[in-house]
Amino acid sequence: MTFCLVGSWDEWRHFTELRPDTGWPTSLVARVPVRRPPAMEEFQILQGHDWSKRYYPSTNKSTVEGPGNVHGRNFRITALPAECMQLEIRWNLGRRQVSWKLLDVGGCELPQSPKRDGQRGTLAGPFFLVGSWDNWKGLTELWPQSSSTSSLFRGMVKVDASLDVQFQILRDRDWGQRFHPDAGGDGLAGPDGQHGQNWRAKLTERWLEVTWSPSSAPYVRWRGVSAAAQHRLAAERFAFLMAELRSEGSRSWLQGMARIFEALPELQRSSPYGKRAEQDATARCLLATALRDLETLADLSGPASVEQRKALRQLEAKVEALLQESGFKVIGPDFMQEALPVDASMGAVQVKAWHRLVYLPLVMYVRNTVHLYELLERLKAQPAVGSCAELRQLLDGEGTARRSPYSWLVFGILGALQSLYQVREECAGLLELLASSPPQTVWVKDGVEWTPSAGHSGFHRKSVVNVEPMKPPGSLRSGDALMFRGIWLPPNTEEDTIRYQYSFQSFSRSIEGVMRVLRFYSGVTSTKAADAARAGHMLIYVGRDFATSSWVIPVQLFDGPKKKAGDSEQELLLPPFVAYDFEEDFSIDPHMDLPEKQSRMTELEDLWSVQLPENLKHFVLGLLPHLNHSQVSAPSGGYQVSLRFLRSFEPIQPVAEMLKDPKQFLYLWKECQTAVLSKAFKQVEHDFYDTLLRQAELQRKREASKCHHCALKHRHFDQLLERRNLEADIEDLDHELGCESLGLLPQLRAKEEVLKDLECLDDEGLISLKGLLLLALASASAAYVLQTPQFDSLDPAFTAGILRFEQLVGRQMPKHLRDLAGKQAHLRQLRVARAVNVHRTKIGPQEPYKIAQCFGAVYDMANYIGWAGLNIDAMSINGTCPDTEDDTTCSANAVGFVFNLIWVLNNAAQIPVWCVADFEENNTASKSISCLVSMSLFLASALQITADGLAVKTDCEYLRSKDFLEFDSFQEYLEDRIEQLKPRKLDSGDSGPGKNPGEPEKNGPRDANISTLPSLPALGTRRLEADLDVFVGDGNDLFEGDRNRALARGVCSMIIMQLANDLPYTGVDIWGAVLDCGSRFGRNVADYDEDCAADAFSIISDVVNLATDFLVILAACKDKFPEEIPCTADSTDITSNLFAVGAWGFTVDHSCNPFHKEHDTVNYDIPLKSL
Repeated sequence: MTFCLVGSWDEWRHFTELRPDTGWPTSLVARVPVRRPPAMEEFQILQGHDWSKRYYPSTNKSTVEGPGNVHGRNFRITALPAECMQLEIRWNLGRRQVSWKLLDVGGCELPQSPKRDGQRGTLAGPFFLVGSWDNWKGLTELWPQSSSTSSLFRGMVKVDASLDVQFQILRDRDWGQRFHPDAGGDGLAGPDGQHGQNWRAKLTERWLEVTWSPSSAPYVRWRGVSAAAQHRLAAERFAFLMAELRSEGSRSWLQGMARIFEALPELQRSSPYGKRAEQDATARCLLATALRDLETLADLSGPASVEQRKALRQLEAKVEALLQESGFKVIGPDFMQEALPVDASMGAVQVKAWHRLVYLPLVMYVRNTVHLYELLERLKAQPAVGSCAELRQLLDGEGTARRSPYSWLVFGILGALQSLYQVREECAGLLELLASSPPQTVWVKDGVEWTPSAGHSGFHRKSVVNVEPMKPPGSLRSGDALMFRGIWLPPNTEEDTIRYQYSFQSFSRSIEGVMRVLRFYSGVTSTKAADAARAGHMLIYVGRDFATSSWVIPVQLFDGPKKKAGDSEQELLLPPFVAYDFEEDFSIDPHMDLPEKQSRMTELEDLWSVQLPENLKHFVLGLLPHLNHSQVSAPSGGYQVSLRFLRSFEPIQPVAEMLKDPKQFLYLWKECQTAVLSKAFKQVEHDFYDTLLRQAELQRKREASKCHHCALKHRHFDQLLERRNLEADIEDLDHELGCESLGLLPQLRAKEEVLKDLECLDDEGLISLKGLLLLALASASAAYVLQTPQFDSLDPAFTAGILRFEQLVGRQMPKHLRDLAGKQAHLRQLRVARAVNVHRTKIGPQEPYKIAQCFGAVYDMANYIGWAGLNIDAMSINGTCPDTEDDTTCSANAVGFVFNLIWVLNNAAQIPVWCVADFEENNTASKSISCLVSMSLFLASALQITADGLAVKTDCEYLRSKDFLEFDSFQEYLEDRIEQLKPRKLDSGDSGPGKNPGEPEKNGPRDANISTLPSLPALGTRRLEADLDVFVGDGNDLFEGDRNRALARGVCSMIIMQLANDLPYTGVDIWGAVLDCGSRFGRNVADYDEDCAADAFSIISDVVNLATDFLVILAACKDKFPEEIPCTADSTDITSNLFAVGAWGFTVDHSCNPFHKEHDTVNYDIPLKSL
């Protein structure tokens, strides 16, 4: 007759046989493990594995009853101390008695009597929280907050915020030692076995935090904590634990990793994942296969591609240098080197720092090992812990049969991620290397593959095809870059649970990889994932732009070689404590109808500009019943799928700072920090002595100089001293003279105030018109001068205009007419503006495109020759050059001539490319021409912006002065000045000569000085008009004869030709944009991102350029034009050229990058109607 135990330690799944006890002939005994938490066990005794023959306690627990089929009446052990790791249960057949002992990890019996804290006179722990949130089933341990305050304990549990929470505190898991409120509800009672007297809490948050102080004045406090706050608290504990591990040093890390591999056999037996994972996950196997894969990758004659070998060498060098800078070295026994097998023909392979600290931890995580699954299960349980000590016990599995110090593996994986983060930007093609698989290693001899019994000599590496090769560098950053993650979702899972993550997050670059993972977890019995798989509800996360995220690292390389394409999970790794931000408006749940699901997926694709996998969409809509995602039968209602689209994913702040801050680099251990500090001191010492050596060398050279022993040396120094003293005396004398002149300043200021009161000076201290008239009268000047308003100074541009005017008339203008020219007036003139049309050189075999570019290049060259001629003509006009303070027309035309000449030369260079039928494409000459053209036209566009900026200073003068006026001719301006000086009535109702009373002036007062001072006598204004008519001749406006008008006609002709050129080129750029950016006609456009961006800038520049052309036509082709048009044309031309600079910038990168490859897959001959 056999007996066995069944109990809660393994959820009543297995039978533990009771074996005879040698010291007790009628007794049977067995040992079973204790769970943590809740470490409160129940059991029954079965006869012969028969559930109908159970032995169980009586109702008063005084005797043992059975056999019988009674459920729920179990032997219960509640007072389990923290040190208890296993139970020894004894069944006495003769007396029908059941007894047990509590054993520690070494099998020694533990006392069950209460312990007291002798220093404080209070009961010592452990203390546990029990409550209504789980129907009083589980025990949550309250952890001491620090060694100095051991009388303060704290714990946290997840609760239902919609219900009132009730709880008590237990000591030593003993229901007979409860702490609870007293009968009045105000005090505290216990420890006793009182039932029903509970603390009650009404919370709105999802977590309850309880603080318990069992001191001489005990108290209990509690508060609600949100899921986000709990997530952050757990992240802070996690980061603090990692810092504590770093302080223990590299030797402790190496010892911890060794203990992980030592515990592997027992872990594989006790873990539910032990039979499903790889059976040989030892250090020997993992290191040997990892080094084999790396050796195959690095073999110059091996199957790896050149880019893959180059990227691997760069990665190894960067990481090895980083780890060497941290000062890592092996201290004590090196189990990794000792575990590595030695090839007698090749000798021992040296294990480098990058193998130990980066490659091995990621191999242990990525490959199908029990290390991975145990680690993730422990990380997911972090919300239940309340301190760093408890967190470390959780990660290390203390008190369980699956004890293994996985805290060091977590440390190693995070250190490996930190290393990859730090070298990510320095290694070209790093993402593509990590997202590839190493090729298989196959050794053959005479066509026969190697076997262990075949020896080692005579074998060579077989050439195999890598089924998961490395993609070209930079290719992952283009395209949709979607990533997927799938989990089996238990019933009643809350949104906070899927939003806040506590463990590492593994995504896949393909939906097939997700389904492979879901299938694996569904087949692991006795796990929460398998139970959820039977319910049939799965959640799939969808993210994007993983290649540009600073937190996502591909880890496919560490998964080893694959035999066929599609075998890889294509894994991406995110750090723990990530908080997901969802696209809430596009989330999909099973209760939605099909049109709503389809609509949300379509809108999400439009928002993200991506295309979701068709099989995923069909699976969500129920069109595909199965994607080989489960090993269990489908539930009766079919599978239910929820989708969550990630707007963003970021680690919580404490973990993010730990990962990105170089000062928190985990592999910078304490002894490494000392080494780095010593290195810094050595560098300072070296710099100090180097400075001393340089000073000694300078002293030696000075003593060796011929002047050092010269007898006149001291006399020369005396002369220098005398010269400096003389210069100081002169400077003092200048200062004294300046002080004497300042003594007259008060008298000058007093006189200025008097003149201002008499309105002879304006507020700025300038002589007004009245002051000029009085000054002329006092000096007895000519009568004409008395009648003429004199302004402060002539506009330099207007002075040049007067000279041109005098040259046309053939005689000198009288002084009183010349003095009528005011500072605030300008002759209406047109600067030679030039709006750049943007078309970029492309070398390709497309005939229609080449014909269009050939015609455009010839036409453009002729057009720009005309513009260059106009620039020369404009600069040759008398008075245009050099520039003046207010007129930069000369500089604008000079810069314009340079960039127009650049355009002429570049179009000449492009004509052979586009117009010669036999011109060889993609050769060195064509690529050089393309690069030269792109760089020079980038410069030309920048020069155009400079020219427009110079023209703006004059064209936009009207914006800086409210009194600024423009006239079509000097004659019109002088006539306007005379009109303003005609006599006016003082009556406010009179609007001046030539106007009806009450009629407003069209343009306001022409000049503030004239409108506010008395007018000249009528005789004086008539004499001015007569003199002007005599000077001009017959009174005809001479503006038509001015070369400035002829220049405007030339500009009019050229801008019309330019418009005829710009309109079709805008179409050509739109054509190129459709071809470069299109993706719906089977073309591969992966390498045309730069062309697409350049085309977009070109089209914007073209459209603004057309607006500039029309504005220049209005200004150049009409006799009179509004003063705002030239300024507006300059502004639009600057805007157009800014976009042109951007377009040419992308084109320079396209044309001059030696690593850029042209692809012939783009078809430029597609008819426009098909686009």
